[in-house]
Amino acid sequence: MVFVSLLQGIVAGIGFYLFGISTPVLWGFATFLIAMLPFVGPTTVWLPLSIYLFATGKIGQAIGLSIYCLLFVTILLDMVWKPKLISEKGKIHPLIAIVGVIGGFGVFGASGIIIGPFVLSLFIFLLSVLLGKNKVMLQD
Repeated sequence: MVFVSLLQGIVAGIGFYLFGISTPVLWGFATFLIAMLPFVGPTTVWLPLSIYLFATGKIGQAIGLSIYCLLFVTILLDMVWKPKLISEKGKIHPLIAIVGVIGGFGVFGASGIIIGPFVLSLFIFLLSVLLGKNKVMLQD
């Protein structure tokens, strides 16, 4: 999660630089920090910056930044890579990882980002054992 958030910060920082945002490194770092929070995400950084560009008459830059960040930061990294990496690392289906992160955050707070997918995976495993779909061999 930290790795993908770091990538989001770097990619967003590059976009901020390309589309004329002052202090792109600062805004890229803010994107990195915000990207680690579930339900908040990097959109809370780049969208207000796009609105600012639009309000100051830089309409082309605002549209460019919005499209760039929507495609690369939000869709590619946040919606595709993050669930994929979480599911591969934990060897669980991406949908279970997403539900686990969302539910875990709601129940356990910030630590639920890690605890949620683990608890959900454990529950699914135990349910499969109880239903006889998965045999567990215990050693003496």
